[in-house]
Amino acid sequence: MHAVTKPKKKPNEKEEKVLQELLDLLEKLSIHVRYDRGFFNGGLVRYKDQLYLYLNRKADSASKIDLIVEELKYIHIPENLLSDNLKPYFQLKN
Repeated sequence: MHAVTKPKKKPNEKEEKVLQELLDLLEKLSIHVRYDRGFFNGGLVRYKDQLYLYLNRKADSASKIDLIVEELKYIHIPENLLSDNLKPYFQLKN
């Protein structure tokens, strides 16, 4: 019997660009990003006065984008740090 595997979804160029911009934003906000595998979604964690965002390495780009945007809704982000591509995710006008 052969194991059935899901076909890998091709990375969407637009999603990859948005994800990279979000990762850059996290860096500007001094939030460290950590990747790991396992049965978890990820999220924002405070440890010793430092913020870390954990992402599941196996998650697709769209899931990572959704998680990052959802977690950043609780943090004040100066508008000048948001690119025009990111503003719609945070419901800001261009």
